[in-house]
Amino acid sequence: YEDTSGEFLKNSLIAEGGNVVTYEVISDDYQRIVLSLRSIQEKYRPDVILASGGTGPGGRDVTPEALKDVCDVLLEGMGEWLRHESGYFTPTAWLSRMGAGMMNNTLIIALPGSLKAVTECWQILSPVLPIALERIAKQNPGQASQRKKA
Repeated sequence: YEDTSGEFLKNSLIAEGGNVVTYEVISDDYQRIVLSLRSIQEKYRPDVILASGGTGPGGRDVTPEALKDVCDVLLEGMGEWLRHESGYFTPTAWLSRMGAGMMNNTLIIALPGSLKAVTECWQILSPVLPIALERIAKQNPGQASQRKKA
């Protein structure tokens, strides 16, 4: 099916002044997700990778497991925060397993796959994303100048 949530995130980043270095559609396959996340991080060294889909409670939803396996540090608070705030839009937001973590100095955020859920999450996330990236860069000053914007 058409990846409307990924397109929305790509266009939203560009509208906010972000530099999108790659856009990929990956099937709900654990190994492909892991390999793609590692490849993107190694090749481009982006500040952030936004993933959409595969965060539900279903058996095919393996993005959270892939995120856990590629990240050096998980940021549990971000998933909790997004679920809490999304709950004001949609009570079923609590079923989502969206989350975030750090792979080297790249922030990876895994969001739901539906366009409605991603749009709501973007409204929550977009005002604080630049602040988060700025703080990450300050903690890793030697790396910041070598990385792409988004």
